Amino acid sequence: MAAKPLTDEQCRAALEAVRKHGNVEKAARLNDISRGTLAHRYNEALRRFREADFRPTNHQAAVHNLNDEHPESGHSRGLPFEREWSTWMSEIGMLKDRYAGPAKKRADIGRLKVLAAGDFHVPFHHRAAVARMIQQDGDADIFVLGGDFGDAHAASTFTKHEHVTFHEELAGMTAVMQVLSETFPVVKYLKGSNHMDRFEKRIRESLDGEVVNAIMSMTGGILSPDLALCKRYPNVEVCDWKTPDGKSVPWLMQVGDVLFSHAEKYSRVPGAALRSVDEWLDDNTGHLGLDRFRAVVQFHTHAMALLPWRSDRLLIEPGCLCQVHGYQLGSRISGRPQRLGYVVMELVDGKLDVNSVRLRWLDGVDGKAA
Repeated sequence: MAAKPLTDEQCRAALEAVRKHGNVEKAARLNDISRGTLAHRYNEALRRFREADFRPTNHQAAVHNLNDEHPESGHSRGLPFEREWSTWMSEIGMLKDRYAGPAKKRADIGRLKVLAAGDFHVPFHHRAAVARMIQQDGDADIFVLGGDFGDAHAASTFTKHEHVTFHEELAGMTAVMQVLSETFPVVKYLKGSNHMDRFEKRIRESLDGEVVNAIMSMTGGILSPDLALCKRYPNVEVCDWKTPDGKSVPWLMQVGDVLFSHAEKYSRVPGAALRSVDEWLDDNTGHLGLDRFRAVVQFHTHAMALLPWRSDRLLIEPGCLCQVHGYQLGSRISGRPQRLGYVVMELVDGKLDVNSVRLRWLDGVDGKAA
């Protein structure tokens, strides 16, 4: 039998209890109600009542308490996805709170709008910028996700400036991927990128080869959590480039006559990384078996540029959709400032309409510098 829907009175009571006692755990204990029930009512109240009058003044502390780790067991007491989804809904203004299925295709041929964005680095993604992207260009027929969707923070061997658990990062990626799948009829996910490859590298470094083979036999050959996540959504396609002899180039894909790259190339000189990637692609066209291409979109640099190149080619850096990381503010300064943004373009029967290419610069989208 289906549970009765919560009334507004029950939700208001949960909000007042958390406001009065400071956190869900204490409020549940003092009100003689199960913690799970109160947490459910509290999250439902946050969804229903967005006005400041109903939001507890110590909301952030209450949400953190709902999801932090149990001191005795070390396991999560709440569901990180619930917290991330609640935060995401407030940013994007959604009215539904669960996956509604993939967006319906608008067209297969003719003039297609393509939106390309990358380097979200979830959970360090810039939520306001992602919400603005969907608001402005959610009518795109194809969404290209160009790598570093997650940060793979837990698998990093570098000095960590923030503490983020794997479950928190996965919750954030799931929340964002659901919205992308619901918004865009086709989502093309670039298979390889330096951050998301970290998990596979750590697994292969830490385990015996035969143990790795056993794991792959159970996961269908997947060692990266982001690729497993993509399988949940029927309109999300994991893409790479295949050479004539069957080798995979996981950081490269092609849509129409546009190449999308997450090559690990960076330079302090504006446009230098773009030109280096273009030169490498030209030099290796035969080995790669590349068809003629009209444009190259290079992620990874977090920079933004639109560079007409050679006689008939366009080189593009689309920016990123993440916050400035802590390590970028250290005393060992280098590189150029990152730019929040993405690129949109149109393909006509698979051919790029060069005049349709537009960079969307989102720095200051929330009223302050990113």
